[in-house]
Amino acid sequence: MANSFVFTLKDSKKWSNLLEECEERDIHFDPKYLSLFEEKINGKALLFVTKEKENFLLYPFFKRKINDESYFNELDEELYDIISPWYFGGLILQNSKNSKKLINKFLKEFKEYTIKEKIVSEFTRIHPLLKQSQNFIEQVNSEYRYDVSYVNLNQNEEDIIKNMKKTNKNACTSAEKHGVKIEFSNSEKAINEFFVIYTKFINQIETSDFYNFSLEFLQKIRTSFANNIIIVLARYKEKIIAGSIFLFKGGIVHYWLSATDYEYRKLSPTNLLLLKSTLFFKEKGQKTFFLMGGTDEKLRKFKESFSNTTIKFYTYSEIHNNEKYLKLVKYRHKNKDCKNSGFFPAYRE
Repeated sequence: MANSFVFTLKDSKKWSNLLEECEERDIHFDPKYLSLFEEKINGKALLFVTKEKENFLLYPFFKRKINDESYFNELDEELYDIISPWYFGGLILQNSKNSKKLINKFLKEFKEYTIKEKIVSEFTRIHPLLKQSQNFIEQVNSEYRYDVSYVNLNQNEEDIIKNMKKTNKNACTSAEKHGVKIEFSNSEKAINEFFVIYTKFINQIETSDFYNFSLEFLQKIRTSFANNIIIVLARYKEKIIAGSIFLFKGGIVHYWLSATDYEYRKLSPTNLLLLKSTLFFKEKGQKTFFLMGGTDEKLRKFKESFSNTTIKFYTYSEIHNNEKYLKLVKYRHKNKDCKNSGFFPAYRE
């Protein structure tokens, strides 16, 4: 690893400085963002840096101790795996000069790192909007998942609205006629109000425990990113009936978390909220409004109704030690009932 080194969160200042030097930047690569998820993901936030002459590459990830899982706590050796930040990871380059050569060097030196650190497997959700992601996708074992939606905020307002589906435009008009009001804030009161509706929403749907964000966690998001967060609430007759949290950096706005009161869905508050938010961020000089996608087809179709532009989303799965990987899968099947769901890595839930 002659050209590479690893930062921890203790090196956050150096980490942040390198990120600010990059042509592209995104909230998911910020050390403050990763620090918030260390406990939830149960992993150590790290940044792998590869340098070559006038360019460098940043690759953030969480290193998780496999032995921490209850069904692996009796393993006779310490083993680890890697997962990208939530939602997105992958790599960012300082500049696009000789990017393929630099990515190849990174892959070689990162492989050396995984052997040294006893890392069995790696899973990354590759950020679809970063220019160098395409080179990364072509050079690794990537897998296409689905298309994700975004709005180009360099368009004028008329074109943004024109590119929405007619049913969506009608829903927004109807919401306004019924008196739905949209509010923008980054205040403590707003995050508290969002938490109330989010908790109600999350209890109404079937979802992973991962999405049970506490009020304390959301408050930390707000204070950590005071200049990079907007909470948007939809109010009807003094009642909050929908809300969203948007995070942004480097011109990219993420539709990060959202909730709707099921009792008021017919008023289409989320439709109006997203339209007003799109125009709000355009006015603030942001470049891309990223609606993202999701495994649920109905949800993806809803997001596609706001834009005629999509981009392919890929993930990257790599087994770094096949012998240990197969041993872990066998060990898990022996000690815990499980089904072959296609989840990667197969030895985890």
